Amino acid sequence: MRNGLVLCLVLLSGAVAAAQPQTAPVTPPLTPPSLATVVNATPTSDTYAFTYFNRPIIVLKANVLGRTPTERGQGAQRALDELVSQQITGPVSSQPFDGGAFISVGPRAVLALTLADIDSLSGETIQGVSGQVVAHLQQALNEAGEARTPRALLRSAGLASAALVVGVA
Repeated sequence: MRNGLVLCLVLLSGAVAAAQPQTAPVTPPLTPPSLATVVNATPTSDTYAFTYFNRPIIVLKANVLGRTPTERGQGAQRALDELVSQQITGPVSSQPFDGGAFISVGPRAVLALTLADIDSLSGETIQGVSGQVVAHLQQALNEAGEARTPRALLRSAGLASAALVVGVA
């Protein structure tokens, strides 16, 4: 009987051990790739002189995420037009990332600059170029915002009417 009791205790202890929750093996967290790797910017001979409100902003020189410089510039143009129509003209800022910088207007990123967009052989840096882009874009947006004020619209209408009168006479 004593052997039966020992056998029951051994079996029960095995059942209790098997009923314990199993923990998954700990795997080290995966390190996400750098943004520069994900962005995948490649230099191209195709360039696009990005302007806004007749102000030169930057010459784009790289394909980024499969988008040509022209597509990138036109996309930024559409984003800026939308922001100005919502009367959002600033602040313009630059947020650097490994291998480039995002240019934002208010809460919205409108353009990504990459190392492939700058001429590092002539001494350009992403910080220097993004600073210039911020200054040029802020000036262009200020002018675009001013052009939409009622005073500017009335002045333009008055000039158009005067030109029409002179042209008819």
